[in-house]
Amino acid sequence: MPMKEVRSSVSKSVIELTPRRALTLLARWYLVRGYARWQNPDRVAPGGRDYHKGDEIRLMAPTLVDVRAVRMLLQAAGFKAGRPFQKGAQQCVPLYGRTAVARFMKAVAAEQKVRKKAKTTAERTR
Repeated sequence: MPMKEVRSSVSKSVIELTPRRALTLLARWYLVRGYARWQNPDRVAPGGRDYHKGDEIRLMAPTLVDVRAVRMLLQAAGFKAGRPFQKGAQQCVPLYGRTAVARFMKAVAAEQKVRKKAKTTAERTR
């Protein structure tokens, strides 16, 4: 789904945006403009002082309007977005926490399954 389509569906459906719909839109955004960073369990020391990295989802947004849309979707889906930061020429909206990342990735897996099924169905009808 192109970003313009996601952006317009967010702005049109602010009032009727359900958590499930928000999760679906976030999963689509992630598949186009996102990536995950995982904690390396081998580097975590018992004291935990030297290695601070945890699990994180990064949703890239080319404009500030997109940052607002992503943050709105995260809030509607029940997530607490981290502070956006600049990464190269884009803005990055992070999502921190092992449980939040696991819940988010479950939605992404469901969206990938739907896309794969739709693609298979489209190929059969040809």
